[in-house]
Amino acid sequence: MKPGVLLVVVLMAVLALPAHAAPPLGTILGRPVIDVQNETVGQLVDVLVDNAGAPVAAIVDVGGFLGVGARRVAVSWALLRFSAEGNDVRVHVDLRLEDVAAGAEFRGAEGAEILTRRANR
Repeated sequence: MKPGVLLVVVLMAVLALPAHAAPPLGTILGRPVIDVQNETVGQLVDVLVDNAGAPVAAIVDVGGFLGVGARRVAVSWALLRFSAEGNDVRVHVDLRLEDVAAGAEFRGAEGAEILTRRANR
C-alpha cells in the first residue's frame, strides 16, 4: 500500500467515528491538545489503558518551552473529543488550559491521579 493511501484510509476511519470515539493511536500521539478556549494545552504523549486495553486517560505534556520544564498530567479519556480538519486529526479537551495545568503531575500508572473535571476555583 502506498503511504498516501494509508493516510487516506486512516483519515476516512477517523471521519467515520463519532466525536467521542478515538482514532487510531498512531494518529493522535504527539498531537497538540486544544482546550475549550481554542488554546493549546500541551501535547498528547501517552495513553493510560485499563486491563482490557480500553483507554482511561490521556497523558498530556503541559507547560514548558521546547520540552523543557513541561510536566505530565493525566486527563480522563471522557473529557477528550477528536475531529479531523483537512488532513489533520485534532485532539480537544473539555477543560481550560488553567484547569489542566492545575492537575496533579502524572508519575506512573500506580496511584495515578486522573483529572476528571475542572479544578475548583
